[in-house]
Amino acid sequence: MLQQMTSHADVLKAYKQLLMEQIQRTTGLSQIHSWDAASPSGYTWQPQSYAQTRQLILKALAPLGTEYEQNFANLLDPANGRLEIGDGPNRVTEFTSVGYSHVPIGLYMKNYDGGFKSTLVLAHEGGHAIHEQLMSDHAAIPSYSLGPNFLFEAYAMFNELLMYDELQKQATTTPGKAYFTKQFLDKLSLEVFTSAQEGAFEQGLYDGVSRGKINTRQDIDSLYAGIMNQYDIYFANEPQRRSEWINKRLVFDDPLYNVNYLYAILVSCKLYNMQHADPKGFAIKYTALLSNGFDAPAEDLLKKYMGFGLDNDALLNGTLQIMKDKTEVLKGLYGQMK
Repeated sequence: MLQQMTSHADVLKAYKQLLMEQIQRTTGLSQIHSWDAASPSGYTWQPQSYAQTRQLILKALAPLGTEYEQNFANLLDPANGRLEIGDGPNRVTEFTSVGYSHVPIGLYMKNYDGGFKSTLVLAHEGGHAIHEQLMSDHAAIPSYSLGPNFLFEAYAMFNELLMYDELQKQATTTPGKAYFTKQFLDKLSLEVFTSAQEGAFEQGLYDGVSRGKINTRQDIDSLYAGIMNQYDIYFANEPQRRSEWINKRLVFDDPLYNVNYLYAILVSCKLYNMQHADPKGFAIKYTALLSNGFDAPAEDLLKKYMGFGLDNDALLNGTLQIMKDKTEVLKGLYGQMK
């Protein structure tokens, strides 16, 4: 899969080229660099209160069915005491669901500032908690609550895709719709292509060290540059980025986990397409899948409840088509903003 991904780099490059041209139009810069992507887009996210965010999340996730939505509402209701927001001494430094089988699952958020990222994190991490809650409520054997990491991530990332959809629908201006369409595409770019880059980099590290070909920082820089030049339209002209691999936190904190996100987003996008094709029937099947737990291999579970398996080519093609379609939508929105 990692080797196969390079043959699809043109999908990513087409999206990045569109962004480059838009930045040139809005800034007047003759030469664009990767860091110019942070230039103002004409739309600014306004921080939301927790109450507003709660309402947004529940509306976005309503397509997942009454049981899922009600569980999420209970999780986010302050009166139930299942959500804690706040950092401090001797606390974990991440966001995580907390609980055990057959008891209410809680959620710990180290912070929430009403920003766009915080809103998505709450929907994502809350998705993990609700998945665990559904398994706790329905699965007979607690050990069936453990399964492949990429499936856990797929279900949580699916929530994010639905959030982008709802935000794009709610936007009342063309710049706003363009902003959320871009955020959707940025998510796909990150999970599909950045995960592929990082997966190839990690595999290259282990292979290179075992073969005696990686011995210095310069060797690692060269490995990283060779991978990035296949995907990144800016990289060849930005030599200072050859050592940016040092910022890849999971390479050090959780080795070989990064590639999970690639497989997860492929499943998420399949679920996304299925939900849009069959809004009413999807929720029933999806809730049954989440509630069942992991009493069989991932392939068997997905086929049994959702009717598709882990065919890499089919899943990848479906995901890339979403990215192509969204890129065309964004191109049209940018055209209206001229």
